[in-house]
Amino acid sequence: MRVDNSRWVKQYPYFHDYPGSIIPLVGQNFETGNILFNQSSEQVWIGAYSPFGVLPIGI
Repeated sequence: MRVDNSRWVKQYPYFHDYPGSIIPLVGQNFETGNILFNQSSEQVWIGAYSPFGVLPIGI
């Protein structure tokens, strides 16, 4: 996750986009450090159209 996203993610951790129509996704998700807690070494999942840290379906 890019550092410039850390401000709004901390204020709105469940914010995410909704597609305007049906979009096929390939299921590519990524693990990143949990930026919601400064001293945490916890890893969380991020992916398209998914809130920060919410485990995508199929993982």
